[in-house]
Parts: sequence; C-alpha cells; structure tokens
Amino acid sequence: MKKISKFVYTPLASTLVLITYAGCDDKQPPLTSSQVDEFIAMPADATAASRELVEQDAKARQEWLSMQSEMQAEVIEIGRQRDALESDRRAIATQRHVEPILATALQQTGLLAACLLPVLMLTFLVWPRKPAPDTETVCDLLITEVTRQAELPKLGARPIPPSRLDAHIE
Repeated sequence: MKKISKFVYTPLASTLVLITYAGCDDKQPPLTSSQVDEFIAMPADATAASRELVEQDAKARQEWLSMQSEMQAEVIEIGRQRDALESDRRAIATQRHVEPILATALQQTGLLAACLLPVLMLTFLVWPRKPAPDTETVCDLLITEVTRQAELPKLGARPIPPSRLDAHIE
C-alpha cells in the first residue's frame, strides 16, 4: 500500500467542513396546510392511541385475572386429586399390611382344623357310649304288656258281636 500524504487529507477535510457549515440553515421553511393539519391531528391521535392503550391494558389485566382464577381452580383440583391419591395409597398400604396377616391366620386355622380332625374322629370312636337297648328285649316286653292288658276284663265293657267286627274290618 502506498502512503497517502498529509497534503491530500487536509484539502479534503477542509472541504467537508465548509460543506457542512454552508448546508445548515437555521431558518425553517414555512409549513404547508397539510402539515398544519397533521400537527393539529397529532394530539387527537395521541389521545386516541393512549385511550386504546388503556383499553388494551385493561383487557389484558382482565384476561390475566381470569387466567389467574382458572389457574387457582386447577391448583385446587390438583390438590384434591393429590389428597385422593394419598388416601388411596394409604388404603393400599394398609391392605398390603393386613392381607398377609389374614392369609397367615386362615392358613394356621386350616392347619389346626386338619390336625384336630383325626383326634376328634378317634375320640368319637373310642368314647364309651351307653349300650343301645336290645330290640328283641324291648319287643318282647311290649308284647307281654299288650297281652296282659288284653287279658284283663274291663269293667262295664260289653263284648262286641262278631258281625259288627266284620263290618268294621271291611
């Protein structure tokens, strides 16, 4: 690269300074009627824009409040569901604790019944019982009683004629 001398920069810099000062004029050109109308409408537009901004802000706050209340309701529902799950978990834990105890108790009861059944059967078979009365002896005794009563005469009883006996039999 070649070195550019200071003599080239100096005239260039001075020209830029002169153009800058010469181009700046403090006088403003007169406003046109359309520009005046725009300046007059600016505060009204700003008022409308600020009113719209306030309305949008109020709407956003209302939406935020409704979302907050929905979220609060969901939090309450989640808490209720968590409590229900916790109570179910406790019930299952209690059931898991009680079921083995019941199973063991039933198993032991069945084993005890199985062990006692032969003992009870042997006791029933070996236990002395009163001897049953002999049926022949009982029958003989009854026959003797009946014949004795038939042989005794009854007071005031009349004998039944055989013809009436035959009528009763048929």
